[in-house]
Amino acid sequence: MMPHLMAPGDLLEQGRVAAARHAWSEAYEALSSADAAERLGPEDLEQLAKASWWTGRSAGSIEARERAYAAYLERGDVERAAFCALTLRREHATKLEASAAKGWLSRAERLLADRPESSAHGYLAIAHAELAWHTGEFDRALEHVGRAVELGARTGDRDLQAWAVMRRGEILVARGDLEEGWEHLEEVAVAAIGGELGPRGVGVTVVCPGFVASPMTAGNPYPMPLLMDADRAARAPAEDRHHDLGAPGVVGADDGAGPLDGVPVLRKEVFGLADDPDVFPVVEATGRRTAVLA
Repeated sequence: MMPHLMAPGDLLEQGRVAAARHAWSEAYEALSSADAAERLGPEDLEQLAKASWWTGRSAGSIEARERAYAAYLERGDVERAAFCALTLRREHATKLEASAAKGWLSRAERLLADRPESSAHGYLAIAHAELAWHTGEFDRALEHVGRAVELGARTGDRDLQAWAVMRRGEILVARGDLEEGWEHLEEVAVAAIGGELGPRGVGVTVVCPGFVASPMTAGNPYPMPLLMDADRAARAPAEDRHHDLGAPGVVGADDGAGPLDGVPVLRKEVFGLADDPDVFPVVEATGRRTAVLA
């Protein structure tokens, strides 16, 4: 049945089911229609935000998550509000909106300042690690990551632990400790591919142990090992890792690679992935939730 012909309750249930199986396009259509008919609660707004993000609607994702944040505060659920604030920080940072990202980080800090330690404090530590990393303060960044790993272990949040270990690997690579950093990244890759971590939509694995030259890296104030241009980075998954993993590869728009042994290679700009939905239906159609991105 078409979404506009369904009752709000049926739309909501359809959206929840679609989100649970990561059918993000279907989830977005159902949840946005349900929200238009009857405003969603914060948990469903978070799912709408995810569906919006993974279908290339970053502005819609931010708007839905801001509403979820406000609803959690009204309910008195400070920890969930802080999670929303930290996610909003990350999404604004991804869009290079530094002022907005800083504002949401400040909100999360204020909300968690007097709360008992929880996994939310671990995600806050990762945010602080990222800020220190991007200003070249590697030792300080690693201290924050270490706290996040510890909190993940203490709270039983395996996703937090994995995210922190991933950031540790990236920071070590940025510092020039390539072998040690790559070991951490491989550890997380094994956990993600093995299905040990919570579902977060279409996973994108960075397979180059270095940096891709772009406007995002041009302002980095620290050494960038193995700096390469986008064309070289785009060829890496087409030539190697995506074939080994059996996951769809995402390559540069000018790269001429085609399917290898039945594994699709998607012609795609290396940056701007989150704002272009075209790649996601192709990845989802393979039955995988993972793509490999140089």
